[in-house]
Amino acid sequence: MAKEKIVLPKLRFSSKRSISGQIYDFLRKQITETKLKPGTAFSENELSAHFNVSRQPVREALMRLNHEGLLIVMPQRGSIVSKISASGLKQICFIRTSLECGSVIKAKELDDKTFNKILSQFAKNLDRQRECLKDGNTAIFLNLDDDFHELCRIGYGAGLGSPHHRGNGRAAGHYRCRQR
Repeated sequence: MAKEKIVLPKLRFSSKRSISGQIYDFLRKQITETKLKPGTAFSENELSAHFNVSRQPVREALMRLNHEGLLIVMPQRGSIVSKISASGLKQICFIRTSLECGSVIKAKELDDKTFNKILSQFAKNLDRQRECLKDGNTAIFLNLDDDFHELCRIGYGAGLGSPHHRGNGRAAGHYRCRQR
C-alpha cells in the first residue's frame, strides 16, 4: 500500500532566524493544531523538497520534535507524528497540575504589585480561553493555553515552562479543548 502524500502549506523563510528553527516552529504548529494528524508519516527527503532546503535543517527540526515527544524518528524509514496515549496524557496533566499548584504556593512570596499583575493576566487569559472554547477556536485556545502555562512559570520564577514541557503540555491543552 502506498503512503499518502502529506500536503503542507508553504513556509516563507525569514533571514532573521535559523532555517531549522523556522521549520521546527512550522511543523510543531502543524502537529499541535492537528493539521498533521497522529500517525502521519513523512521523510526528511519529502520535507527537504517541500521547503526547498537541504536535509540538515529538516533533520535538526525533526530531532527537536522527537525530543519533545511530538514525533517518532525512525532512521532510514522516516518520521511519524506521535499518538497521544491515555497514560502519557495523565502523566502530563499530573506534572502540569503539580507545577501549577507549586506556582500558586510560591506566588504568596511575590510583592503585591507583581502578584496583582499576574493575577490580572491569568483572569484575562482564562476569559479568552472560555471564549475560544465557546466559539470552537482551537488554534487560539491552544496558544492561550501555552500563555497560561508561561504565566505560571513567570509567577513561580523558575524554569518550569521550558520548551520541552511546552510541547508535551500542548497535547493536554488540545485534549481539554476537544473535551468541551
